Amino acid sequence: MSDLNNNIYILINKETTAGGTRSPKTGGSAGVSLGNTGINVSKLSKWQLLRIVQDMLAETNYGVLDCQKSIGQVEIMRGSEGVFIGGIVTCRNVWLCPVCNLRISAERGEMIRQSQNKGFYMAMLTLTLQHNLSDPLDDLLGALKFATRELKTGGFWFRLKKEFGIKAYVTAYEITHGKNGWHPHVHMIIYFDGVPDLDALFQKLIDRWQHVVEKVGCYASKNHGLDLSKTDAEQGADYVTKFRGNLAYELTGQYNKGKTFWELVQQKKYKLVREYASATYRLKTLTWSHNAKKILGITEKIIDDQDAELLAVIPNKVWNVIRSHALQGFVLELAEIDQDALKIYLGQLSYDVENPG
Repeated sequence: MSDLNNNIYILINKETTAGGTRSPKTGGSAGVSLGNTGINVSKLSKWQLLRIVQDMLAETNYGVLDCQKSIGQVEIMRGSEGVFIGGIVTCRNVWLCPVCNLRISAERGEMIRQSQNKGFYMAMLTLTLQHNLSDPLDDLLGALKFATRELKTGGFWFRLKKEFGIKAYVTAYEITHGKNGWHPHVHMIIYFDGVPDLDALFQKLIDRWQHVVEKVGCYASKNHGLDLSKTDAEQGADYVTKFRGNLAYELTGQYNKGKTFWELVQQKKYKLVREYASATYRLKTLTWSHNAKKILGITEKIIDDQDAELLAVIPNKVWNVIRSHALQGFVLELAEIDQDALKIYLGQLSYDVENPG
């Protein structure tokens, strides 16, 4: 083992924040040293998962295919939130991109958590409709979107808000796949200005929900089509953000409503993955009611990294190797632990790229 690889081995063969150990590995395209490529599949990094998504959606036009591509000079920076990579594309597709999903979900979760202790009573409303293995996801989502829109518009909803003191709400879609096929459902956090009679509210909602679902030729069970229960900002944030801040949770079958999209990707369910991608195209993952953020006193976090410290510049050819082998996490970890080791590693990658074989 060369002094370089030995130094890298000593550095990265330590306990990581995700647990386990990491070791270098060689043998990439053109003999390029690939560093951390031996992570067990049960501990997929978000960048490795993104590469699988991109491979499975190859030859399509989804924006996720461009995520992590360079848009000029790629830089490793240290800002107010820690080290990060600048000069790359971020697709912001919460449905298809695990990298963007984790970041955006964390931001949205923090916004919802701001509504805690603001004097509002909170309840979680979950809406779904009957489905079976033969139902296309696009049809189910279309029916669910129409029924949800019908529920929240018109005289019924206006009277309901007035009667029960509903001041604001935030709505999110969630999709899993199980033995009965696709299972799309809606979560809605409702904010009240007093303590509502949830039993009375449930009866009004379930009757209306069954009616609007029937209008689109579907069926909602009185016992399973709607759920309403008290919640708080922490629980609400977990329900309406897709990743719940924990990639391992989403990849280890600990989900009792069926498989998540990320599990389908991990298991290489090509047909289901492509169906999901098509059905969720331009589907909003989360929406706030009119003036909800103002009513709840929620502010969006603005990160100003104009004065971020430059740690390293990565040539495009080297970045293409890092991106194609999902080594972003490894590079960022080096930047956090030992910047000298980072420069040595990037230098070796650059040499290998320029001198293949």
